[in-house]
Amino acid sequence: MKAALFLGSAALLAGALAGMVPSSWWWFDLAASLRMQTLLGALALLVVSLVVRAKLALVPIAISLVLTVPSVSALIVADRPGSPASGSRLTVGHLNQQAGVVDLERVASEARRRDADVFVFVDFPAADRSGLPTHLAGYEVVLPTRARSVVVLTRLPVIAAIDPYEQALPGASVSFVVELADGTHVSLLALHTESPTRAASAATRNEQLQAVGTWAAGREGPVAVFGDLNVTPWAVEYRRLLDRSGLRSSLRGFGLQPSWPVRAGPLGITIDHLLHSPDLVTVDRATGPSFGSDHRSLWVTLAPAG
Repeated sequence: MKAALFLGSAALLAGALAGMVPSSWWWFDLAASLRMQTLLGALALLVVSLVVRAKLALVPIAISLVLTVPSVSALIVADRPGSPASGSRLTVGHLNQQAGVVDLERVASEARRRDADVFVFVDFPAADRSGLPTHLAGYEVVLPTRARSVVVLTRLPVIAAIDPYEQALPGASVSFVVELADGTHVSLLALHTESPTRAASAATRNEQLQAVGTWAAGREGPVAVFGDLNVTPWAVEYRRLLDRSGLRSSLRGFGLQPSWPVRAGPLGITIDHLLHSPDLVTVDRATGPSFGSDHRSLWVTLAPAG
């Protein structure tokens, strides 16, 4: 029993160390993505090791906790950004539909309940788009030309709806500009990057994230990027994206909010994000129903920074 605990704790430490390596190589990226799971595993092994008095296993467990606790707790205990006392708000919703069947009326009802201004589906079945109405429960239905798997619901005026010009962006991406009640224009980019299930697809995802940074850096005024980015807050490519684009995470101060897979509940990973420019602040952020997808929906309320 004690030997097994030591071997398990040593393997856990190896994973924790791999997740700290500042590299986008696929295995290191995977280890970084499982940081919360590594922390929970270390806590479980700690309890068992204390009960059976497996002293040797406590050393790798302690090192694993030292490596994982600070970065995980930074998201949980961080102060939320200050919310402006007044001014316009922009509430954005998102769902990776995964080409499944979704009750649009139910989604629209949830959007109304949350007072959402914009909701974007990605991986919407292209064959089902032709039968969509032009309006749904008070929202205009916008169908991008190039991104055949994207559907946008909006109740705000769309000043410019364009397909992104960055060639490296995924096909499931669309950018548009909305006008808030106070006249503020906000540029939005919704997308779904490649799933990094192997080294080649991870490289493609990294190129797409680089293109996101280029797109955001080239926009003027408030910007928000959201969708299934297929990267966790601890991955090196996520940090590079923030550094490259100057965007800020809406997650800070709102907990971990795992979004995939739904069946994993609180043990899932956080890969659905909204990032925004410094002239915006996150007022509220939450995950919501999956509507039949394996991803939870994401809902974020933004406001111009005071």
